[in-house]
Amino acid sequence: MADYIVQRGDYWHFVRRVPTAFAHLDRRTFVRAPLKIRVEDDPAGKRAKRAAEEFNRQLESGWRDLSEGRVQEAGIRFEAARRRARTLGLIYEPALVLAETASTDELVQRAFRLAASGKIDDPLETAAILGGVEAESEIPSLSTLFETYERFRSFSNRGKSDDQRRKWRNPKLKVIRNLLHVIGDKRIDRITRRDALTFREWWEQRVLDEGLDPGTANKDLSHINSMINEVDLKLKLGLPRTFAGLSLEGASNNKRLPFETEFIQERLLLTGALDGLNAEARRIVFVCIETGMRPSEVCNLTEDRIHLEAPVPHVEVRPDGRETKNFWSVRDMPLVGVALMAMKEQSRGFPRYRHKADGLSNLVNDFLRNAGLMPSPEHKFYGLRHSFADRLTAIRVTDEEKDSLMGHAGGLYGQGPSLAHKAAILDRMVLKPPERV
Repeated sequence: MADYIVQRGDYWHFVRRVPTAFAHLDRRTFVRAPLKIRVEDDPAGKRAKRAAEEFNRQLESGWRDLSEGRVQEAGIRFEAARRRARTLGLIYEPALVLAETASTDELVQRAFRLAASGKIDDPLETAAILGGVEAESEIPSLSTLFETYERFRSFSNRGKSDDQRRKWRNPKLKVIRNLLHVIGDKRIDRITRRDALTFREWWEQRVLDEGLDPGTANKDLSHINSMINEVDLKLKLGLPRTFAGLSLEGASNNKRLPFETEFIQERLLLTGALDGLNAEARRIVFVCIETGMRPSEVCNLTEDRIHLEAPVPHVEVRPDGRETKNFWSVRDMPLVGVALMAMKEQSRGFPRYRHKADGLSNLVNDFLRNAGLMPSPEHKFYGLRHSFADRLTAIRVTDEEKDSLMGHAGGLYGQGPSLAHKAAILDRMVLKPPERV
């Protein structure tokens, strides 16, 4: 057992490799857990050894339950103990958690409560008050949280493209790496409010030391909160909202700045101004200017969604192997001015940038900055969409018309504005195109 005790910093930790016999049931390579015992308080590791023995006993019991197919039975026992604790006005905590976190007064009060009940020999009563039943083995540790969360989100994510899945995964994997660094690996039902506050303090220090935006920390806190809440909901654990209400103040407003219409007309639509971009990238910019479409919507247009010979030339914004931002993003968009000119040159779409909108945006942003075609360092390519919205506002369109053209959630009833109606709106604000695209 002594081999399972490891000193990490000022504390003793439990570390054990998952035995080969259980590797197919527990996908972790190592089981790691803080024992919350300071080395200076227990230099010989005697208390740490006793805590590790208890943790190991529960760990092996869980492995045996998995191996013998008793996960459901374990879950039923746990749920019964949790419900009984609630009826007694208590919050159910596993015995090891009580031993680590409860005050002496709380432990004494629980013992008196059990004695006063006259049910010391009742396994359910004992389990409810003193935490004698471990939660079902399906409860993930922090290191396996994302795997469980992703499985539970498989239905919601079914429409995402590979690139969208990558962008969905990465920030969630990042916060798990950060949290593992700060509090170590532990089962999610054993993550305490103190752990969450420690993580917040770690982020506060990083913001101060590295000059980071507090919004970066808030994204981490939001992602871990969402993941734990989703797993809690699916496994019916009844966990407290440990990471709720911890956002840091002072996050910057990342609203994209719009380009002034005059700047677009005189600088971006000047013949030859964008010749330094490759043809597909240049034409995507032109389409964005006169349609307000998201760059990803233009990048992923396919030949069968482009209708240049229709009475009203237009493109169809559809999922087509990817997930649209929302229900209202699915729409038909008329083509006028420079957008129509560009699409006539790209009648089969933009294969170079299909599912690569991030790469396209980075390229365009770099080009515009280097060419002196950004109004300010804070402007970005995506700001052309906001410019389009401002141009709609300037000609006093209705909210319904604006939502229909922008692909925004709104109070749309029936079919909404027709293609001809939308084209007429765009004709009222069309800009003078360059001589070539």
